[in-house]
Amino acid sequence: MQPVGLQPGNPLSMKPEQAVSVEGKMRPGKSSVVGFLGLTDSLVECCRQDAQMLARLNITYKQIADKLEGLVFRTVRLMNESKNFKSPALLDGRFRVMLESSGGHQDCPFPCNFNAWNLGSWDLTVENIQSGKKMAFPGLIVHLIREHGFFEGDTSYRLDPATACSVLELKSGEDYTPKTVHNYRYRQLSYTDRSEEIEEIKSKWLRILETMQVGEGTYIYLVEVLPDPKNPSEISRDGKTYNARLYIHNTTGETLPDEANVFGIELDTLHRASRRRDFLTYQILPLTKHVLNPQDRIA
Repeated sequence: MQPVGLQPGNPLSMKPEQAVSVEGKMRPGKSSVVGFLGLTDSLVECCRQDAQMLARLNITYKQIADKLEGLVFRTVRLMNESKNFKSPALLDGRFRVMLESSGGHQDCPFPCNFNAWNLGSWDLTVENIQSGKKMAFPGLIVHLIREHGFFEGDTSYRLDPATACSVLELKSGEDYTPKTVHNYRYRQLSYTDRSEEIEEIKSKWLRILETMQVGEGTYIYLVEVLPDPKNPSEISRDGKTYNARLYIHNTTGETLPDEANVFGIELDTLHRASRRRDFLTYQILPLTKHVLNPQDRIA
């Protein structure tokens, strides 16, 4: 028996030679020091046994990944907003979640294009304070379960699927898709204080979409530009999507606030333009925030 919705990246869907190749990269000392499999584990057999367990429980990979994702990113949001990175979060009134940075990041061992910079940087412990049950897992496991149906093998980082279902109190057929809101964030690409370089940049602008003034002589522009495949930058306005970038021009060298609301989006790097006659270029990137429940808090 296998759960419904077997992913293309699941070893049970792979050709035998591809699964063997991935398995070799999962041994201790290969893709990671600890490894994703024990010395004698079979990747396909590990995934087959876990699939059979999920089929017996009538729980899907997506349900587990969705619930874990919500717990992880709601915890991250609470920590960031409270500036408290040492205390656990209490979610849904019963899950105590402790998140710690691993000091680096672990890439996915499967052949995929997943950016593991966030999830691969965290280790978590979740305790159900009502049942007393707890479990520990790496943040990367959310991706491994969702895209590859993989809970790891005989390693200290394995998350047993039956344990996860028990601790999280998952129910068959229930939808645990995290609630999210979508916005944008900015990433600085460059800065200059050379007038000739500033004029060259402005000469490539197609159209100024919005303008705002901060302080006496600092102007912020949202500008439509030509597409840049290396640094894609898009924003939606009035039902249309534009290739656009954000530009900050501090013409007087005045001191600016550390934070400002720029076109409805929080920008916390204005201080980089403080006290200098700088012209800064920002890439616009999508930002997804997980919605907190009313009872969610730092414990």
